Amino acid sequence: VVNGTPIGMHTNPAAGLLSADDIRGIKLAFDLVTKPTDTPLIAEANKADVAHIGGAELLLAQGVQQFELWTVIDAPVDVMEAGLKDRMALL
Repeated sequence: VVNGTPIGMHTNPAAGLLSADDIRGIKLAFDLVTKPTDTPLIAEANKADVAHIGGAELLLAQGVQQFELWTVIDAPVDVMEAGLKDRMALL
């Protein structure tokens, strides 16, 4: 299940499209919303014990790939992840 809508930007669990019962048994829940990191879909995936990927993880993976394509060196993933978390805390 992929959420590509802005609905995940609302922290109100009632704003979610799917409940834990709806997604129980699926392989992966993927929410493209970067902030908040604990979107209604991710929260429901946790309740249903479903593997999940959040928008911040996608943002980091894109940044790592872009860094490596442009510089042709290994990306400092730990530094990039720390910077992303610090910056997101300010938003």
